[in-house]
Amino acid sequence: MAQHAILRFEKHKGNPARPLEAHHERQKKQYASNPDIDTSRSKYNFHIVKPEGRYYHFIQSRIEQAGCRTRKDSTRFVDTLITASPEFFKKKSPKEIQALFQRAAEFLIGRVGRENIVSAVVHMDEKTPHLHLTFVPLTKDNRLCAKEILGNRANLTKWQDDFHAYMVEKYPDLERGESASKTGRKHIPTRLFKQAVSLSKQARAIEAALDGINPLNAGKKKEEALSLLKKWFPQMEDFSGQLKKYKVTIKDLLEENEKLEARAKASESGKMKDRMERAKLESELQNIQRLVDRISRSILDFANMMELFQQYNVEFVSSTEKFDTSTPMGRTMLNICIVFAQLERETIQKRGADAYYSRSLKGFRMGGKAPYGFHTEPIKIDGINTKKLVANPEEAEQVKLMFEMYAEPGTSYGDIVRHFAEHGIKYFSRPALASILCNPIYVKADLDIYKFFKSQGTVIVNDAADFTGMNGCYFYRGRGMKGDTKHNLQGHTLVMAPSEGLVSSELWLKCRKKILANASYQAGRKAVNTWLAGKIKCGRCQKALKAEGSYGRWYFRCSKRSDNKSCEGAGTLRIPDTEAVIYAAMVKKLKPFQTIKGRKNAMKSNPKLTALQVELAQVQHEIETLIDTLTGANPVLLSYVNSKIEELDGRKQELVKKIAELSVDIISPEQVKEISGYLDTWEDVDFDDKRRVVDLMISAIYATSESINIIWKI
Repeated sequence: MAQHAILRFEKHKGNPARPLEAHHERQKKQYASNPDIDTSRSKYNFHIVKPEGRYYHFIQSRIEQAGCRTRKDSTRFVDTLITASPEFFKKKSPKEIQALFQRAAEFLIGRVGRENIVSAVVHMDEKTPHLHLTFVPLTKDNRLCAKEILGNRANLTKWQDDFHAYMVEKYPDLERGESASKTGRKHIPTRLFKQAVSLSKQARAIEAALDGINPLNAGKKKEEALSLLKKWFPQMEDFSGQLKKYKVTIKDLLEENEKLEARAKASESGKMKDRMERAKLESELQNIQRLVDRISRSILDFANMMELFQQYNVEFVSSTEKFDTSTPMGRTMLNICIVFAQLERETIQKRGADAYYSRSLKGFRMGGKAPYGFHTEPIKIDGINTKKLVANPEEAEQVKLMFEMYAEPGTSYGDIVRHFAEHGIKYFSRPALASILCNPIYVKADLDIYKFFKSQGTVIVNDAADFTGMNGCYFYRGRGMKGDTKHNLQGHTLVMAPSEGLVSSELWLKCRKKILANASYQAGRKAVNTWLAGKIKCGRCQKALKAEGSYGRWYFRCSKRSDNKSCEGAGTLRIPDTEAVIYAAMVKKLKPFQTIKGRKNAMKSNPKLTALQVELAQVQHEIETLIDTLTGANPVLLSYVNSKIEELDGRKQELVKKIAELSVDIISPEQVKEISGYLDTWEDVDFDDKRRVVDLMISAIYATSESINIIWKI
């Protein structure tokens, strides 16, 4: 029998990479659409080229690196199938099969380039071994053009000729199949072929059921045939519609369909419609269980089910509890049982949530994919088996690089993404980067971390003594809490983790405070014309002042006035003059800190912050005192205490918010020492370092032509 070498291409546009990746990489437990997959043999699948992360991310990264623009109809990637006739693989050992696909992959890699290969995986868990090789169709001069790489029909024929010539050098038994240009045939996708096989099997089962009808079993056999026909007809209609795209003969299948329909109509003598209605009702009722407490655990679901019963004049009778819904008492008792069934379901849900919350407070890892930079290893905590995170050296270095880059004032998420792409490091989306930079699992948590989260209103499970500067922390969303956890940490939970952190607390806090500050202004944008960008705002409307001008004359203009004229503007503010005033103010502000006494003063806490913390403690004490008075209180006193507690709670929320804002803007004495040398050589300091100094010293600047008000961090 002929043994053919098989090579097929399939172009993909838009974003179908996810389902293709799930199939190629066997990310599902079951594959209902492909019954040939034997998941017990999936462990024998192997990669020739392993994917570098998700298919879509790699494809998008390669296209962006090449600087290509895409349209909706652009072919973004090509999926290649390489295999041979089933007879060729008989008596072939796994090593021989691996060598075959290795050679086939080398042919493709030589044509499209190793850097453009998304994945090359061999499936050994189907009837015939085959290779799926996915690549981005980039030309040698970095153009996204599948048409140039694959070509027209004549060029595809040449692909097949070259592939066969390459493979036959080592495997002379392989033959070149007949060209479609000669036969005029069009390839039918594998999924349609498998669907046709399945429909044929169903047709034979229906035919056997119809042939077996006799006077003794007519009722039972007819019901069996009707059930099979009910499933078969819709599938057959869908299949026929899909085959219209292909120039293949479907005459046999259509004739078979007509014969079956005729036999079914003849056997039923016009009663098909009534039987189908009955089959529909039975299908809807087939999941009813014997026990009442298993019928439904939702009152709404049960009400819908009873309504369906009434539509078809069906009464429910329990064979064990003796409930009969045809009587008022039976319906009442059944409704009572369903109420308790729903109570049981909600209780189970609450127990699950309580167990999750309890385990999280003890430092257990609560499942999910390990954060980037870590893998999991088994561990016992309090005699209970769980897992802890262990650093991956290579990934950990990349995580450290992210934090070091983002700690710089002028660096944005986009800068890190581009840097990683240019150096061939793993692709990260901006949300993924933000998630990593906010995650306290990476920090070597010390007392500064404890104080930071405490000031933000986070619930900290561990004592301050546990923050030794070694381990990271788990951050869990508070019970019933919703909203953004990147800019609002209040009410959420922090627990010490058994795993070691990767970055210092100082570096982590720089990044975390920068993310918090980004809620009010975009510090990550690149400044060009002034090192005050992002800090200076209109003294009248508090909106940003932007740099405008030309021919060496640059001014600050109010962005709100430029947009809609609703602000009178900040007046005439020349950028060089304004920068000179701010520089002089920075020199004057830093001068006291250059003495020993000034440095000691810098070590002291912010008086505003201290005052707010004292007031917060007093408010909390008043609330606790009022709560203690509630026991045995009369209605008048209860009303007064409730209103007073509500008032104090509102004040408490305001204080927590102010403390959080001040904590973000505090600058340490070490940072004062770090920037002191810059001001002495200001003219020689480069633009980015000037911005960095301003970011360390100043929270905001409110300026008009009459006055300049600077909000300091020191």
